[in-house]
Formats: sequence, C-alpha cells, structure tokens
Amino acid sequence: MLPWLRRQAGEAAAVLVGDPGRAYCPTEGVEALARYLVPTSLDLEGRAQRETRVLRLLPLPASPDEDPTRSRA
Repeated sequence: MLPWLRRQAGEAAAVLVGDPGRAYCPTEGVEALARYLVPTSLDLEGRAQRETRVLRLLPLPASPDEDPTRSRA
C-alpha cells in the first residue's frame, strides 16, 4: 500500500497517515506534522500513554526511466 500512497503524493495529493508509535514506521520520506500523547491501556501497552504522530508522505523521486524530460537516445 505504501508505494501506491507515495505515487499519490507525487500527483500533487497531500497524503497524511497516522503513526501510533510503532517501531516499524518509515523514517525516510515522511514529514512529521503533529505529535499527540494519547491514553492507552496500561494492561496492553505497558504504559499509560503513547506518543502518536500525523505524517505527510513525501513523493518518491522520479526514476530516470520515468522522467518524461529525459531524452531517450
């Protein structure tokens, strides 16, 4: 799903996603827009609150094969 969302970001769409603070969240190609502390279940999470973020996905850089301005010799 992430590649599709990044393509949408490249089409002048603002693609916003929520990160609930998981370790596997991408660190490259995202811009943090907001951070929130949200209450959690101490029994499930082992803590009373968790930091969550709202992220904007950045478009992938165009590959040379997809660049319409590049001449094909």
